Amino acid sequence: MERARKLGIIVALVSGVVFAFSLVSLMRAIEAHNERADFPFYSFEVLDGRELTWSGRDITLTDFTDDEGRAFIKLEYGDLVIDIPVREPTAKNLPTLGLYNEWAKVLAMAEVERNDEGELDAIEGTGRMLIVTRRTPEGYDSETWGRVRRKDWTFDYYTLETDGTVTTETWRWPPSRHESDEQRASNPIPPLGERTWQYQAAMHVIPALSVPKQKFKNTALWYENVGPVLPIAGISALAFLFGLGFAFSPRKATSATYEEPEQQAPTR
Repeated sequence: MERARKLGIIVALVSGVVFAFSLVSLMRAIEAHNERADFPFYSFEVLDGRELTWSGRDITLTDFTDDEGRAFIKLEYGDLVIDIPVREPTAKNLPTLGLYNEWAKVLAMAEVERNDEGELDAIEGTGRMLIVTRRTPEGYDSETWGRVRRKDWTFDYYTLETDGTVTTETWRWPPSRHESDEQRASNPIPPLGERTWQYQAAMHVIPALSVPKQKFKNTALWYENVGPVLPIAGISALAFLFGLGFAFSPRKATSATYEEPEQQAPTR
């Protein structure tokens, strides 16, 4: 038992030292990552009106269906008119765009930064107005299989520029880790990148029950940033606890010697 106790003390001491050094190294790696990380932050405001103004120009949004039964939102931005394909709503031209909640949104966004008081302020010149729509894969019911086949979703972005033009771009949902390099190369639509404004804007047109957990790779605790320090710290912490358990475990109880009591003479 004494041997196990001494071994536990040695394990606790060694693992404690390793844990201390690894913890210091981990904190330095996290600090270095935060110093070189320069991720932009964005604020978004959802605008559900059908008559808006941007950069001194009027914006009008109207629902219509063409002769082939395809649904569109007609965007009138100043003198420019663009038809935006959308999923047909249950009712047309209501006062707001609420029926497009999971399919199309008008967003006012800007890049923000913290001021000296720790509050977020918009960076001058970064504001923009855009419309983002989500499309499910062709051939699948948008309310059933199309709803769950997230890897096949595509997102269309219509950015209303200050010069009166509209810039369009299309992105797809980030591929899963099971997608091969050949599959990624064969798809002409680029995947959404982590922390981009396109990725964050796409979150506004995703069904509430389908919003994914945002597990970004480029974080302070990602293996590529801290290396083996994090698992070493975890293993050494467990070893330290096991060592303490052996070092301070209660001693085994010894069996007491039984002594037969003396017999007394019976009293009369």
